[in-house]
Amino acid sequence: EFWRFVEVKYRESTVFGYPEDSMTPKKIKTLLRAIEFYCLKNAIDYSQTRLDFLGILLLSTREYEYRLVEDVN
Repeated sequence: EFWRFVEVKYRESTVFGYPEDSMTPKKIKTLLRAIEFYCLKNAIDYSQTRLDFLGILLLSTREYEYRLVEDVN
């Protein structure tokens, strides 16, 4: 079995950048540590995990742009 952890970021505009701009190396490192801790607590093989990112940007009323980045680590 494979475990997928997904960080989701939603933004209503690009004033502060695109949603994926929030995935800094520091944040990725923090998320990977959290996943590792979760695996230890729940007897899950860490090598069978993956961190993905889903960015959602509001373009206009009822229109969204989705960006999926697989295997961020």
